[in-house]
Amino acid sequence: MRKINRIYLKLFLIYGLTFGLLMTLWDYLDEGEIDIIKLIFMTVFFGGFMSWTTIKNLKKTKIKANGKNELNEEDFKATQVKYIPKIITLDSAFERLKKYDIENSWHLKINNSRIEGKTKISWISWGEKILISFLNDKIEIMSKPRLKTQMIDTGKNRQNIELISHILNEE
Repeated sequence: MRKINRIYLKLFLIYGLTFGLLMTLWDYLDEGEIDIIKLIFMTVFFGGFMSWTTIKNLKKTKIKANGKNELNEEDFKATQVKYIPKIITLDSAFERLKKYDIENSWHLKINNSRIEGKTKISWISWGEKILISFLNDKIEIMSKPRLKTQMIDTGKNRQNIELISHILNEE
């Protein structure tokens, strides 16, 4: 089975089953009975539509995995992490990132040996939490959704990781 088909099936199950369970509970609590044919139709339709739009949107934003022109499961993970060599200090990294603060609407602060930030809610996402940790010999860059229940993103966290990596590696 092709990677994209497995991803589509996984998304279909996540969206469809979650929606189906919630609608079954709603019908039971509201009407006291369950119309199984209606729920199966709605579950399949909703799961199919949502998984199709998610994959279409990700292809549209042209997320490329490892320089290839295809999507893989890593592109669908909401939390993205990247390690880069430690070639900059915490304070100079913070100053470099502050230059981009207004342009990207990031709210950054230094907390112990890491830089923490968050983005605002937009049409694309509910906002991201950005953590840049300065370890012994490397820097860990993590971008994850602010909404803890979010399982899939539209590539915004990967974009944050790549932008921060580029800014910190500038000469």
